Amino acid sequence: MAGKINICCFDKTGTLTQNDLVIKGISGLGQSASERLKLHEMGTVYSKDRNTAIVLGGAHTLAFTDETLVGDPIEKQSFEGISFKQNEVGLKESYGPQNLKIV
Repeated sequence: MAGKINICCFDKTGTLTQNDLVIKGISGLGQSASERLKLHEMGTVYSKDRNTAIVLGGAHTLAFTDETLVGDPIEKQSFEGISFKQNEVGLKESYGPQNLKIV
């Protein structure tokens, strides 16, 4: 194979791109093979697979600092995407859909 490049652009300063991570969904959920191949929106994870929601909602290193949820961007996107909330008083508790509480 051979290729040709006419234009090559670099965005060294971040003028054209952003440093934001956006998780669109999760796959591997469901009973059938075709269902597991689909990309499910983060907001539907709990209804598709409660155990997956528990793992995403409980296995993280997120914390509240100055009334702001901070931590790994991937964990934060996943956590917020499945509609979980972190206890704001510093306890390691997560709250999710249908009154699910992870302590």
